[in-house]
Amino acid sequence: MIRKLYFILIIVIIISCKKDEEVETPILVDKEYVGDIVNPPISELESFLNENYTIIRGSITLSKYDSLPNLGYFTNVKEVDGSIILSQLPIISLSGFDNIEKVSGNFQLYSLLIKNLDELSNLQILSGVLELSDLPLTDLSGLNGVQALKSIMLRNIEVESLNELHPDLTISSSISIIKNTKLKSIDIFKNVSKLNGDLIIRGNDSLSILDDFASLNEIKGSFWLSENPGIVSLSSFNNLSKIGKNLQISLFNGATFQGFNSLSEIGGLLVIRDNELITTLDGFEAIKTIGGDLTIMNNPLITTLSGFNGLESIGQMFNIVQNAGLFSLEGFNQQVNFIRGINIESNLSLENYCSISDYILQQGNGGYPYQVHSNLYNPQYVDYLDGNCAMQ
Repeated sequence: MIRKLYFILIIVIIISCKKDEEVETPILVDKEYVGDIVNPPISELESFLNENYTIIRGSITLSKYDSLPNLGYFTNVKEVDGSIILSQLPIISLSGFDNIEKVSGNFQLYSLLIKNLDELSNLQILSGVLELSDLPLTDLSGLNGVQALKSIMLRNIEVESLNELHPDLTISSSISIIKNTKLKSIDIFKNVSKLNGDLIIRGNDSLSILDDFASLNEIKGSFWLSENPGIVSLSSFNNLSKIGKNLQISLFNGATFQGFNSLSEIGGLLVIRDNELITTLDGFEAIKTIGGDLTIMNNPLITTLSGFNGLESIGQMFNIVQNAGLFSLEGFNQQVNFIRGINIESNLSLENYCSISDYILQQGNGGYPYQVHSNLYNPQYVDYLDGNCAMQ
């Protein structure tokens, strides 16, 4: 009987121990690696994996490895308190980054063979710049958990739409969409009201929709719109009132610039050039000040400067160059109060300068740079004095 009781007691103790072991199973404690990881040998990456680090207090930079089959060395990592920069690696996926939830710096991918970002589905916080460049990417849905970025640059990737990103994505600094030949629409920036950096939309051959910039009212940097043959309307920018630096519109296939109806101030240059289908400059009526040069160059179908009747000052040069069909400066505000200099050249049909006559006379002969040559008519100061502001 005693032996039976002893045996039962042993069994109870064993079961109790097992239960205690199950309850007290140790949880993997976060382990920090402090420092940057910059192109280490594979042996060091293997040691990193074996140490079970979950947080990196630094950045990961990997570039130009001949043999790096995958990123499995980082499979335990949840947080990178720095940037991730990957370029020219022989990997076909981001496998190994599956558990990353937070990147405090930038996430930059260049010249990889990856077609999707599925392994980033746990990423919720990306505080810096997202840059995807020279990648065969057709799917961005892996980034759907990221709701805010400082900046985004997409260059030479193969996505057709950006609507796989978070529908309420906000950008605080810059947006650059460059040379994405298959991209058809940009329709995810409806929550962006101000950019502290630049807006660049350039060289996107299939792009035809710019629907979601309707909330944008200020760009503190520059705005460059160029070489997007499918874009024929600028109506998405109707609420844009101020550009802190430069505005350049070139190789635009619309017939007018209607869409900048609220734009009143440009801090730097305004460059309108190489727009073969533009027939009128209407759309800039609200502009009062241009801090740098105003350059209107090689727009062969415009005939007047109609559209600038509200302009009050040009901080630098007023350049009118190589506009073959321009015959009159009519439409330019005759009450403009400041132009630092005027350069009008090689406009083969230009014969009427009367819209700037009052300004020329106010400045006096030689009072500021005035260069007019190689046009159909080239009046000098004495011609304005004689009332000959247009060819007789």
